[in-house]
Amino acid sequence: MKSLICLSAFFILQMSNAMALDITCEGPNLHYVNQFDMQTSIDINVEELTEEVVKLEGVDLLMTVRNSGYNSQSETVQLEDLNLSVKKVNRPDVFGKEFVHLTFKSRKDIKPKVYGNVLIGYPGILSSFIRIGGLRQYKSSCK
Repeated sequence: MKSLICLSAFFILQMSNAMALDITCEGPNLHYVNQFDMQTSIDINVEELTEEVVKLEGVDLLMTVRNSGYNSQSETVQLEDLNLSVKKVNRPDVFGKEFVHLTFKSRKDIKPKVYGNVLIGYPGILSSFIRIGGLRQYKSSCK
């Protein structure tokens, strides 16, 4: 009976891990780049992601942004009620490996306008960006 309970707990843990897209973005710590850091998890079954776009609405993200400059301060930003699109890009012949492409944008009635393009597991550096409000863009590398 104990082994059945342990086995059940193991499968539940495995299923819960497969049901979340864990995202970690780290800015490059270069004084001449606007950058962002983010660590979050989105409830989506990563194992079933394909090249078909999956849309999610009403997602909140918390991140830290830093403007370029030697003495710039970090600021925590709560982005609320975003519309997300997620898909897997499986083109190892072009990119060397597969990665997850996540885009998000604020609803039309929300100010300031937010747009983001996050490439999770992409082999390039500073491949992800977010744009908040005006034309200020923040860059990062995400895995």
